[in-house]
Amino acid sequence: MIKSSRKVLWLLYQPYKWIFFAPFLVINTLFFGLAALVISTLVSQRAGSYVGGVVWSRINGFFTPMFVRVEGRKNIRKNTS
Repeated sequence: MIKSSRKVLWLLYQPYKWIFFAPFLVINTLFFGLAALVISTLVSQRAGSYVGGVVWSRINGFFTPMFVRVEGRKNIRKNTS
C-alpha cells in the first residue's frame, strides 16, 4: 500500500516538476540573484546575502515537496552556519 501510494505521488510530481517548478526556479534564481547584487551594492552585503540566500531558499523550499528531519538538534550551535 505505501509503495503504491509513493509511486502515485512520484508520478504526480513529474509534470509539476517540469511544467511549474523548473521554470519557476530559473526565474526565481535570476530575480533573487539580481536583487542580492543590487541590495549588496546599495544597502549592505549582509542584507544582500539574506535576500539572495535565505529568502530565495525559503521560497523554493515552500514550492518543493521536501521533507526535513533533524536529528541531534542538541548538537547545533546557535549563530553558526
